[in-house]
Amino acid sequence: MAKQFNLTITGDAHPEQGHFYRSDHFSMAKVGVPAFSVAQGDHFLGKPEGYGEKVFQEYNEKNYHAPSDEYRETWDFSGMEQIARFGFTLGLEAANLNTLPTWNAGDEFLAAREKSLGR
Repeated sequence: MAKQFNLTITGDAHPEQGHFYRSDHFSMAKVGVPAFSVAQGDHFLGKPEGYGEKVFQEYNEKNYHAPSDEYRETWDFSGMEQIARFGFTLGLEAANLNTLPTWNAGDEFLAAREKSLGR
């Protein structure tokens, strides 16, 4: 599906920050419900390599959870529609599968999934 939307799936660029474990859907994952995060990532069309990481680091260091952590009119949200459509379509497709989605073998949440299904 990512290819249909001209997107690339990558791992979390900053797993040490625990974004997934601080997400709203983490409570679902803990009891075995498959959950994932959809985000824009670090590669921006028309911007040089490293641009996304630079912007992330700069904002995180200077503004995150500070009085200056607020909306700015200069922010570029042009990719958000594509990401929203991708997330919606992915969720719709998952909801219409013939079998329930599950975690990959070896995933830390698989045991909770198996328990919830009585296995």
